[in-house]
Amino acid sequence: MDANLNRKLKELIKTALESGKETDIATALTFMAQCSLIVPCHVFLSKEDAEALEGEGQIGFTPEKPVKLQPVTVEIAGKSYVPAFTSKEERGEKYSAPYSPFDAPVHKLIAMVRANETLSGIVVDPESTPFIIDDKFMGYIIKQITRM
Repeated sequence: MDANLNRKLKELIKTALESGKETDIATALTFMAQCSLIVPCHVFLSKEDAEALEGEGQIGFTPEKPVKLQPVTVEIAGKSYVPAFTSKEERGEKYSAPYSPFDAPVHKLIAMVRANETLSGIVVDPESTPFIIDDKFMGYIIKQITRM
C-alpha cells in the first residue's frame, strides 16, 4: 500500500462526498483503480496449523496448509458491504484485533466482492467518511483499470 496514493485517495473521496458532483466521483473512482486498501479479515487455519501456531507464537510462523481469509462485513441500510480502509489510522481499533489486515489491490477486492452474491459492494472508510462502492461504481473502476 502506498501511503501517499491513499492519502490522495482520501482527499478525492472527501471532495466527491462533499460536492456530490459526478465529475468528482469519477475522479475518485478513477484514482482508486491504482490503489490498494486495507481489508480486515478473519483468518482460518487448519487445525494442525492452529496448534502449531499456539506452540511457536506468531513470529516466523509459516502455515503448512492454505490459509482462508474471510473479510469482515458491515451492514448499511440492510445490505452487506466489505469495509476497506485508506490507512491504519482509518481502520482504527474497531477493525483491528481480532482481525488480520489484508492489503488488497482494488481490482482484487472488487473480484472478491463480485464473487459473493451476498455482498452489495465495498464501503471505504466506514467510520469517518463512508464512501459506498456499489456494483455500478465497481464496474466503472474495472473499466478504468482495463484502460491503463
